[in-house]
Amino acid sequence: MNAILSKLIDQLNSSVFVLLMLLAAAFYACIKITNIVTKWTAKHDRNDDKITRIETKIENMNETVIATRERVQVIYDAIRGGKFSPLVGSSSPITLTSQGKEFAREINAEEIFNKNSKKLADKVNEENPQTAYDIQTVSFKVVDDEIPKMLTPEEMARIKQYVFEKGLELSHTWVLFGVYLRDKILQDRGIAPSDLDKPK
Repeated sequence: MNAILSKLIDQLNSSVFVLLMLLAAAFYACIKITNIVTKWTAKHDRNDDKITRIETKIENMNETVIATRERVQVIYDAIRGGKFSPLVGSSSPITLTSQGKEFAREINAEEIFNKNSKKLADKVNEENPQTAYDIQTVSFKVVDDEIPKMLTPEEMARIKQYVFEKGLELSHTWVLFGVYLRDKILQDRGIAPSDLDKPK
């Protein structure tokens, strides 16, 4: 009987040993798999962080490009509108400088404007500007395009003579008529010039 029990214990011991070995191997495999998964997850998290940083940089660049484009447009509009002309000041609303008033007297600007004001106003109203800011922008654009075609040869000669004597650019003179046109349309619509401080 003792021999049988001894044999059973030996058998159990070897089975338990095998079982323990299997458990140890499974535990070791679990640790290895966990390490691999952890490294893989960390790597992907780092990649996700990199992607997020890249996306943020792209968004920031996009905002910078948009802001730059808007600034360039403002500068372009300022040049087109003649805000850099010595005949007008850069205050809001844009007004004639002392040189602008002298220029207006020399060329009879009000007489020229009054003669053409209806056609010019109609051109602005075709664009249907809704705010004071839009009225100003469209008025300057319309004047740039239309006034040179409306002047008589004598009027153009007077303007060119003044421009020559004062060392100005001819294109800088049209903004004076733009100020007249803007003021007329604002007055016709009952819009206060102070509304020019509220761009669209």
